[in-house]
Amino acid sequence: MKKIIFLISIVNFVHGQVDRPVCGTPSTSQDQIEQIGSAVEQWSNVRDGERNEMKMIFVAWHIIHSSSGQGNYGDDVAYDAIAWLNETFAPHNFAFELDTITRTENDNWFTTWAFESVFTGASVLSIDPFHNMNVYTADLWGAGVAGFSYLANYYPAGDYRHSVNMDYRDLAY
Repeated sequence: MKKIIFLISIVNFVHGQVDRPVCGTPSTSQDQIEQIGSAVEQWSNVRDGERNEMKMIFVAWHIIHSSSGQGNYGDDVAYDAIAWLNETFAPHNFAFELDTITRTENDNWFTTWAFESVFTGASVLSIDPFHNMNVYTADLWGAGVAGFSYLANYYPAGDYRHSVNMDYRDLAY
């Protein structure tokens, strides 16, 4: 559990040192962080025991872009991001498979995704959030954030708001 708390502290420190948009995930109290860390550790011990099988995570990737084409990048960018996730998480027995890529041209959602549009847009675009990790990219820097997610305890399992939301510029393309 100390490793999880340390990792969260490092991420918060690094984001505080960089002159760019920050993580927009809602703040979590130290007590909540410790509870989540403890729950993950208990789940891991019970779930895996002596088993060491790979856990597959299917990804639905949603590219929200403007009518001018801003934010509309090629599929190869999403595939490269999935390759990076696989390389990074393979030692922890997690694998990611890009199942779907969608493109949505919507000027309003593109520029206001970090505000009210995330709830409207995700409710329309999400693909089976119980079985898929939905990733959305749009212009988040305008809101001053590089990305955000809601922790699992914010909404019930399978809720459309369980997602990863990133600024399209944070993808190397």
